[in-house]
Amino acid sequence: NTVIFYFSNITNSFNRTATNVSGTWRVAAFNTSSLAEGTHTVKVFANDTVGNMNDSQTISITVDLTAPNVSITQPTNGKNFSFRSSLQDFNATVWDNTTLVNTVIFYFSNITNSFNRTATNVSGTWRVAAFNTSSLAEGTHTVKVFANDTLNNMNDSQTISITVDLTAPNVSITQPTNGKNFSFRSS
Repeated sequence: NTVIFYFSNITNSFNRTATNVSGTWRVAAFNTSSLAEGTHTVKVFANDTVGNMNDSQTISITVDLTAPNVSITQPTNGKNFSFRSSLQDFNATVWDNTTLVNTVIFYFSNITNSFNRTATNVSGTWRVAAFNTSSLAEGTHTVKVFANDTLNNMNDSQTISITVDLTAPNVSITQPTNGKNFSFRSS
């Protein structure tokens, strides 16, 4: 006779009366983005024409509209790599307040080339371990972190710049000239 969906979380609860469509009771076009972020319990109350009540069906749903938090921890912004075969860890602390972090990608880019490396999670620190920075072209590179949670909320706001400089500086001795003799007298 009547079916009511009861929504509740820690701070709020409300009911929606369902409509019978060919034997399936539903709340049509319910905007879940109107729910607060977090876990919600949905309980169904159904009664028949003689007043028998069934309230044994309950499910939990999670609303998460916010992307994960990202903080690049290694290397620091502006870091200069000047060693051949320099193995460097690229680390970011990534967490989500509501759901789980699903994927973290480090995106490397310079003027002519770009590529991705998928990070692995080591106790909340997402890492591209032992990356050979000498494989990068000389010059400035942008490193951007893309992090998404299990509901595909994406954070791509964290960026650092690094410089690869593998060329030794030119040195020229201008004084004294090659072969110059010096004599010292004591007085």
